[in-house]
Amino acid sequence: MKNNIINSLILLPYFYLFIFIAILPGGEKNMVVVALISIFASLAVVSKHSIKQNLSNYTFWIFLLFTAFISLKYLLQSASPSMLRAALSVSLLMIIFPLKLLNQRSLMWMSFIGSIVLTAFISYHLLYLGTHRGDLLLNAIPYSTLCGTIAVLALYQFIETKKLLPIATTLLSISSILISETRGIWLALLCALSILLFFYLRTQKKRWRILGAMLIVFFSVSFIFQDQVTERYERTEREYAAIQRGDYGTSIGLRFQMWEAATEIGKRNLWVGVGSEHKKVFLNLVDEGLVEPSLAKFNPDQYHNQFFENFAKMGIIGLIFTVMLFLVPLYYAATKRNEKSSLIFSLVAFYFIACLTDSPLWYAETTLMYMMLIIPLCNDQLSFKPKNKDELI
Repeated sequence: MKNNIINSLILLPYFYLFIFIAILPGGEKNMVVVALISIFASLAVVSKHSIKQNLSNYTFWIFLLFTAFISLKYLLQSASPSMLRAALSVSLLMIIFPLKLLNQRSLMWMSFIGSIVLTAFISYHLLYLGTHRGDLLLNAIPYSTLCGTIAVLALYQFIETKKLLPIATTLLSISSILISETRGIWLALLCALSILLFFYLRTQKKRWRILGAMLIVFFSVSFIFQDQVTERYERTEREYAAIQRGDYGTSIGLRFQMWEAATEIGKRNLWVGVGSEHKKVFLNLVDEGLVEPSLAKFNPDQYHNQFFENFAKMGIIGLIFTVMLFLVPLYYAATKRNEKSSLIFSLVAFYFIACLTDSPLWYAETTLMYMMLIIPLCNDQLSFKPKNKDELI
């Protein structure tokens, strides 16, 4: 009983991340408290060898250097307090966290419960109450990014374990994304799931039968949510036609303008960016006539592309760290070629593509989800190979 209580306290940040962070007020702020509880509980069971192994993870060291950079920017210039809280929470937690607790069974159940909660929450607010998707506690894009991450993890779990529970999790998570009508996440998820299926099917003799079953499931879900899919497709066509006419006041057109503006902002402080002064610099660009009136009226808080965003706010150094957070896990997966490689490739692809149309690593919630999964996955201590047949029940 004592061990179960301690283990539950250690896993508390993951329970909170998968189930509550997107639906509770002050979601990312609460993670600081939850992480501290886990750290103190971990002290009761962690060994020096485990800490040494955690510190041997070079993906973790890239993130530690990134955290140090954010901390220095916060002290000497300016930086997002929520990002600083998220970075420090993950850094401290991953030093001491006993990775043996992150097995398939615990992740499977947390993902399943989280998918139920997230689907019920967004269905109630968007479909039943008719709430605008921008008025959720967490904006619809990072919300669907969390759902997409769970979907990728769940499909991987199904492929590895052949359990039905992860399939239910995958379908629920995909349903949440379709309800949210976030086009960039649809594309990112499709690419990530395709990578998982590629890794799986290349080793299977009956690959066409399995692929056929997957396509049936995919088209069935698409049929159920055909209204949402059709509406977003037609809207995309209209916005593309408007851009061809020279009208950049649409959602897609504004993104193009924001990327150009972010580039100009980053040039004002090339190496470390302008931090929270980006709004002031943006208004200066407006006064100089370097920003179109449609974008000036929109007055963005962020620039809907992680790489342009970090270049503007964190300069070349911040941009290099951002790229390394994708390249280093890919290097680990390519060189180790173990049972986690396909999941690492898929998660990196999902977040990288999501970064092309939004800034998932600028929201504390989605940063926490990415780093709290990718850092353990790139650690040799974490293995998803079951030690006994009862581990996955």
